[in-house]
Amino acid sequence: MSEVDKRAFAAALAELAMLKRTELTSTAYAAWWSAMRSEWCIDDFRSACRQLAKECQFFPSPFEFEQLRKAAGQTGADAWTAVLANLRRGAYRNGNTVGGRTDRVIAVMGGYAALGFASSGELHFRERRIAELWAELDEAETARAALSGLAEAETRPSLARESRPVVVGELLKEASGK
Repeated sequence: MSEVDKRAFAAALAELAMLKRTELTSTAYAAWWSAMRSEWCIDDFRSACRQLAKECQFFPSPFEFEQLRKAAGQTGADAWTAVLANLRRGAYRNGNTVGGRTDRVIAVMGGYAALGFASSGELHFRERRIAELWAELDEAETARAALSGLAEAETRPSLARESRPVVVGELLKEASGK
């Protein structure tokens, strides 16, 4: 959402608060705005407010909004259905894949060809594994997107990787400015 959406955002949140008999302070509105503005568009936020007004007994938190968003997205079961269709058509033999996260999960499992050669008796085990990997990858991607600075920090060189040995005394001198 952009600054232009702030008034509509506040109105939608106020309506939800009224329905749930909750009073929001200006600090609460600011916290909500900070938590929601970068990940949501105003239309999706309004729709989520309407849905959560029906589903939640009490005033929801940003967590419930994110859970609703996840429920609306593709699931491991959806991915498995698409993978099975791809395998049955033999489309993977021509390089046609499902795409996105599904391809990353299938790669971890050995690729489309490995699944294509699996016996029908093994497929339910593979389906369960796809669901596990899907959830794991979903969690990792969500965290990476939210904490992109930390992921970048892991790729930066550290002091331990310097080409010359670093003496603790030198570091202390630099820190004190002497």
